[in-house]
Amino acid sequence: MNFVHFYREARDLLSKKYPKAAALQVDLEYLISPHKIRLPKKILSLAQSVVEAHYQICQRESYSNLLGPSPDGNWTATHCGLHSNDGVLMAYDFHSDADHNLYLIEINTNASSFLLSDLAYLTHGKSFFVNTKSSVDLLWDSFQDEARAQNTLVKNLALVDEHIEQQKMFIEFLMYQDWFKALGWEADVLNHKDLQLGDGAIFSSSGKKIDFIYNRCTDFYLTDLDSSVLKAAYEAKLCVVSPNPQVYWLYADKNRLVQMSQTQWLENAGATSKEIETLKKVLLPTRRLSEFGTVDEVWAQRKKLFFKPQQSFGGKSVYRGSTVSRKVFERLVQEDVLVQQYVPAQNWILSGDDEPMSHWKFDLRFFVYKDQIQQVIARSYQGQITNFSSQFGGLTAVEFTDE
Repeated sequence: MNFVHFYREARDLLSKKYPKAAALQVDLEYLISPHKIRLPKKILSLAQSVVEAHYQICQRESYSNLLGPSPDGNWTATHCGLHSNDGVLMAYDFHSDADHNLYLIEINTNASSFLLSDLAYLTHGKSFFVNTKSSVDLLWDSFQDEARAQNTLVKNLALVDEHIEQQKMFIEFLMYQDWFKALGWEADVLNHKDLQLGDGAIFSSSGKKIDFIYNRCTDFYLTDLDSSVLKAAYEAKLCVVSPNPQVYWLYADKNRLVQMSQTQWLENAGATSKEIETLKKVLLPTRRLSEFGTVDEVWAQRKKLFFKPQQSFGGKSVYRGSTVSRKVFERLVQEDVLVQQYVPAQNWILSGDDEPMSHWKFDLRFFVYKDQIQQVIARSYQGQITNFSSQFGGLTAVEFTDE
């Protein structure tokens, strides 16, 4: 494979489609991969069935009534009717194995890398398609659906996060800005704390009235002081906010992994036997640390376990049991972290006439809106986590083939 040609083509595409993003001049060699991963179609089929089953369960009143309050005590079943929209750019992240089984690692409501993933596909010559629609067309449909759900005519959109210019994926915010502008929506890229309230509306720092907020903040329940304006705008329905706290509470709070790994809980939530059977194929046993008999019992089993905080994101403060120190473990005990059965990411060995042999790992991210997969990308990496620190790794196009 000619890596030089691949990245030259990627930069040319970036300049044509996303000129503002191209001006940032980031090193694409660490974000998108020149390789492809080939997987059987049954993986895509299984993932779609999981997404459908999970979505259907989460729509039922019997499910929301079982959840209890959120960690801050502000979100309960009574909030389920607060807003009618879902959440754009959700993602289901999986590990796979050599037998093509899938293992659900987590669900994200503010997943990054959709447009960068599309850039990887386009550089290989074709966008990712679902039936007859490209992934970006499906994404545009989902933003429009969110606006229609709240009867909102969108002229101005804001893409918000905290410390937004310092985010590793800041280039993608600029890509979205270019993308929305091409589709007729003006888009500002803002720190969420710079949003302003006034006259029954929400405004950007430049005084522009905002109709839609694409929310990438990881303050999922909007409890921080810097999130106060965003929270007020959301609860007063001053604009569309997607994704939002309700979506996170229903779908992606890490405690859902604990609850859904229990068959009885799923039955009480109203899940059908077929839905339970589908989820059990991919769900990893997940428990709170306090549910184990003793701390020493957990320590003895640690090599088969993975520890993650209940509100973790992006691989932050997560620990593989085989590498965690006793000192860090003692701290985790005090935090009552979640303990998940450890399933390693699949290994991937690359070799060719024009490149040396290299060893990689990868996970799979399925971008989703409601119960439909919009796009799939592999994230290739070396080391412990998907941190985009390996040259020629990162977002890797997937080609689904017959067996």
